[in-house]
Amino acid sequence: MCSERRLLILLLLPLIVVVQAAALLAFANCTPEERCITLKRCPQILDNIKAYNVAQRKMIGHKQCALKSQHNTLLDRVYVCCPEEPIVAQTGNILPIIGECGVTLPSFRIVGGTKAGLYEFPWLALIRHEKPVALQLRTLRDLLKLFVVKPTSFDCGGALINTRYVLTAAHCVASRRLIESGTVVASVRLGEWNTETAPDCFNEVNGREFCAPSHLDIEVEKRIVHDGYVPDSRDHFNDIALLRLKRSVSYANNIQPICLPDSQRLHNSHFQIAGWGHTDLDRASPVMLKATIMGRGVDECRARYGPMRDTQLCAGGTDHRDTCNGDSGSPLMATISVGGREFVYLAGITSYGPRPCGLQDWPSVYTRTGAFTEWIVMHLEA
Repeated sequence: MCSERRLLILLLLPLIVVVQAAALLAFANCTPEERCITLKRCPQILDNIKAYNVAQRKMIGHKQCALKSQHNTLLDRVYVCCPEEPIVAQTGNILPIIGECGVTLPSFRIVGGTKAGLYEFPWLALIRHEKPVALQLRTLRDLLKLFVVKPTSFDCGGALINTRYVLTAAHCVASRRLIESGTVVASVRLGEWNTETAPDCFNEVNGREFCAPSHLDIEVEKRIVHDGYVPDSRDHFNDIALLRLKRSVSYANNIQPICLPDSQRLHNSHFQIAGWGHTDLDRASPVMLKATIMGRGVDECRARYGPMRDTQLCAGGTDHRDTCNGDSGSPLMATISVGGREFVYLAGITSYGPRPCGLQDWPSVYTRTGAFTEWIVMHLEA
């Protein structure tokens, strides 16, 4: 009995840190589906602590909603946002509710730069393409090439929306170039920050090195392109696709789903973009980059590109901030306040823009996610 209690205290060390720093931290606001009760009275969390990995145990600290120091034991002092129902594995046809999506954990940020913080955008995905082996074997030289180790390259991005699906642009899945060459979306990488390091590590203020959980490379089981998308069309209407992963993912600090809007319009004037696309030096960045861009009227994009629909969104075009080559399919993000807490929503999907990237007064065009919410839900499978 004593040994089990000691083990439980060790597993709760992330919470103890939160308790010691309580004076400096803001406690979480529980969602309508949660109750703020003592950790001791929350079996949904307490009974699973032993099975949690390190990242999941650290996440418990971010569920703390109160601290009452007059109690004797840690389990009685710490109050957590406890789910009303037991925690169960989410199936692929269910979208996460508010409080389970769009949550950015405290990040280790890069000071004075455009680099994203570790854990800042845990829903971002990298998409890898490949040709089936049979299509590559035309000569003996082709056969020998298979034994040469090549660095993994990613040509598109996407956003994780639940444990089984990534949302991206249709042109990342079904462009004429991809179709004619026999190239397919093969896998998705989740939980990445720096493509040149594994795991991703960061030096804290006290000099101690902190490392994130390793990224995951997961094969794609099914590719679902909107049936209204016409490959390589000038207008890029219906530029949206779903990627079904071969297996479900477990959420961790570096892997979380983004929220989907339940209506067509998000009334935001500012959006965030992030990805590993080309920089102003015209080369892909190994570290995730971010920028804040302004929303623009659709008429401004029509003046530059021609016909547009309400299912598209116009943003950027100032201060040379833009998505670029390699960012196709990446999310345009809007931060929304709900019940006193901020959540990140997938406002749009990177579709197309000016060439070269970042031209002043040339905004980029995004697929408006809210216009396709019904289509997304209709194509999710358990």
